[in-house]
Amino acid sequence: MAKRNTISQLLANMRSTHFTTDNNINRKTVCISYQKINYSMLKKSLFILLVGLLASTITIAQKNRISIYSGLFHNYFDGSPMLNVNYHSDEWGFFKNRFFSSFGIAYQRKLNSKSSIYIDVDYRTNEWKHIFPNLETNAVQARENVTANLGYKRNFMLSKKFNFIYGGGINFRRGHESILVSYGKFIGTDFYHSNSVSRNVNDFGLNIRTGIEYTPVKWLTLYSKFNLIGFFFLDDRETIDLLQRDYEGYGYSEYPHRFDLSWRFGVGFNF
Repeated sequence: MAKRNTISQLLANMRSTHFTTDNNINRKTVCISYQKINYSMLKKSLFILLVGLLASTITIAQKNRISIYSGLFHNYFDGSPMLNVNYHSDEWGFFKNRFFSSFGIAYQRKLNSKSSIYIDVDYRTNEWKHIFPNLETNAVQARENVTANLGYKRNFMLSKKFNFIYGGGINFRRGHESILVSYGKFIGTDFYHSNSVSRNVNDFGLNIRTGIEYTPVKWLTLYSKFNLIGFFFLDDRETIDLLQRDYEGYGYSEYPHRFDLSWRFGVGFNF
């Protein structure tokens, strides 16, 4: 009987040990499978997150733009030169100073796929050189001003890379204008000197613009546009009244000229 009990206990222990070992193997297998599932889910989550960040970056890249431009043509409707070629010599300055008499910088923020707001600041200087040799009067001899524009624009897609744009806004111009009114001779010579009146420019106005934009890649835009500014509030009324009166026999009744029509070319960087 003792031998039978001993054999029974041994068999029972073997069964118990085998069962326990199977359970441990199953637990390890489940644990390893769970880790594999977690690692796979982690990879998918990271991939989705990276795709989301990339898409967000691309979206942001389409909303902002900083651009530089030059107004190669200006028409003030006062007889002054339209073409921006006011350079001193062929040797002087960067680009031989051909583009420095009208240039600016702009920032644009896209509101949606068709609308944007913009702010730009441009510098303009002009000197009408031939009026002195011709002894012309009642003419703007020189001007220098900085104009800030704030506005809203819309775009119409012509193709994947070309857009037609239009819009408008308000602007403020600050600077000065020199108006040539008469001449005098130096005593004992045949040389003339000019008599001019200067007006301080602190004017408010409105602008409208239209043009074409070309975007070969998402981060770069080239554009050409027409910009018309009209000023409804003109500062320094005292000087304006003086010029409009018969100043030394030369009344400049057409002054001031309230409009500036320009043809601008620029390059923008989208980010």
